[in-house]
Amino acid sequence: MSLTSFIDGIGVLAERYQGFILDQWGVIHDGRTALPAAQQAIAELKRRGKHLVLLSNSGRRAQLNRDRLAGMGFDLDLFDAVVTSGEIAWRQLRARTEAPFAGLGRRCLLFTLGGDLGV
Repeated sequence: MSLTSFIDGIGVLAERYQGFILDQWGVIHDGRTALPAAQQAIAELKRRGKHLVLLSNSGRRAQLNRDRLAGMGFDLDLFDAVVTSGEIAWRQLRARTEAPFAGLGRRCLLFTLGGDLGV
């Protein structure tokens, strides 16, 4: 059984991996502003040739998340991809080729906060 170890920043891991999957909320921003250390770490990882994917459980489409990140000052060219659960759901609903999406009807009831139609 291995003991838990703590590291001081992602730099310690940088050479061990070719790519990183990053969450957004609380990891690279606080919902309103970019976390400066995260911006620096992302730029450094990319400088080292690492692949960076932003993965989010956001119900919004990927482009809306990209727009928000750009508004916070993130250089979107540093990310190889932005993947959101909203984007995956939209694509699956559009294609309707896989279960459970294939058997769904054409009508839905959307529940959102504050009338958000970004889904």
